[in-house]
Amino acid sequence: MNIETLKPGSTVTGPLFPEPVQVIVCVPIGASVKLIGKGLDSRQVYEPVLDAEQLMTLEVSPEQPPFDADPVQFRLGVEALRLALAYEYDPYFSLSIARVDPLPHQLEAVFDYFIRTAERLRSDYWLCVVYHCATKPEIYTVRDPGRLGWKTVVRIEHYTAGPSEILGAARETLP
Repeated sequence: MNIETLKPGSTVTGPLFPEPVQVIVCVPIGASVKLIGKGLDSRQVYEPVLDAEQLMTLEVSPEQPPFDADPVQFRLGVEALRLALAYEYDPYFSLSIARVDPLPHQLEAVFDYFIRTAERLRSDYWLCVVYHCATKPEIYTVRDPGRLGWKTVVRIEHYTAGPSEILGAARETLP
């Protein structure tokens, strides 16, 4: 590596620095170079004087990151991040994209009745789970699923109002 590759704004890594360092300025001092840079993680300023041998141990990151990664892995990572973020706002998000439209009482049956029954029957109760349904289905069975430490994520509340109440309220608001 030579001084021309150490442009201001480039990022340098190597055994001489504990973190990636952004080059602020390089000043030639005879056969050596004084590199002034800022650590990307700690924001600490580094000012070492480097000789030619030490310069050879440094690597300069490209100005533009290469876009040569596996696109399938990238898409998988983006999809995982999307699902994780969606879960933060809607714990039932996976149901909304599963081409299944459960009604509230069905959710309650699964997330309430199932857990109580599993806890009551213990080893006489089995849970069957299917992964990768669209490609190569894998079936897993779990004996005594009540021991898995289920946690209530959302409690569903039910409200009812009769038709006569609704129609009466609607008539009151008419001019």
